[in-house]
Amino acid sequence: MQSLLIQLGVKECIIPDDKTEKDVELSKLRMVIDRCDCVVTTRKRSEFSGKDIEQDLERLLRSTEIAINTLPELDKKLAMGSTSAVINYLSLLNDPDNFGQYTLRTHDLAQFLRLDNSALRALSLFPELGATGHAKSMSVYGLLNKCKTAQGTRMLAQWLKQPLRNLHMIRECIHAALTWTYAHTNVSDTFCPQRSDKTWSSSFSKTSPCGVSCKMSS
Repeated sequence: MQSLLIQLGVKECIIPDDKTEKDVELSKLRMVIDRCDCVVTTRKRSEFSGKDIEQDLERLLRSTEIAINTLPELDKKLAMGSTSAVINYLSLLNDPDNFGQYTLRTHDLAQFLRLDNSALRALSLFPELGATGHAKSMSVYGLLNKCKTAQGTRMLAQWLKQPLRNLHMIRECIHAALTWTYAHTNVSDTFCPQRSDKTWSSSFSKTSPCGVSCKMSS
């Protein structure tokens, strides 16, 4: 569980409420989430039933050739119950703009090296929470982060949280990074000073013919 939260960079977890505080498994789960510095939000247990999940996914997922009722994820009852709770929590069905905008996939923990919170701290992969100034650079992330955009910064963090185990994929990533570095260093230094997401994108977006949401650069 810790590895999953770290790999995905989870900031908030939704769990069923336990007013009696007698659910031992739920208490253990909360402890794991707390160790990963995630916000815990409790919701009514009824929201985790997954009763209408197939109908909800039919409206929210992008259309594909695969019928919703044949998706292998539907057999994972606990996962579908949690998905239902997230949909309710975010009120996704209340806004028609959300329809047909999402994809559903199973995250494969096995393709990445598993790191728990203790390993992150021992390896100093990221700066401590609340670190400022020089202290922010006293980590692997701080030393490597020469990114010019928020998107690049997030990608670097993802690579550190999801260390690959497959040698072929590792070599592909290194090759891509080196190619980009050599080809674009001069261009990025000249034309791309550090910029936030807001300065990169304008106040409107649209969906391309292929169904991909595209931000228009200002």
